[in-house]
Amino acid sequence: MAKTRVSGGLTNDEIKERLLAGLVAELERDDDAPKPPDAPTIYFEEVEGSKYTHYFAVWHLFEYVDRAERCGVLMDALSAVDEEAALKASVVVGLTPDEASAMGFGG
Repeated sequence: MAKTRVSGGLTNDEIKERLLAGLVAELERDDDAPKPPDAPTIYFEEVEGSKYTHYFAVWHLFEYVDRAERCGVLMDALSAVDEEAALKASVVVGLTPDEASAMGFGG
């Protein structure tokens, strides 16, 4: 697989690994545990009248990968933490804070 060097001297694969690790950590974090300052914010919306859920992750690190890759990494994180939840995910979006603000999400 071809690797492309991106911001901070990291390869695209290294950034994806960092994204995956951070998303998994946030998905596994207990609600009452303090949120690390550099962690993503993950929103979810259960679709009324269905078994499906929409997931939106906001993180400044998403600026280093394209939108399709963001969704793939977020799906990988969901699958790693809860395979059943991943199967019920109908919308999965990774956003930068600016993109999230434009859509009405905090970040």
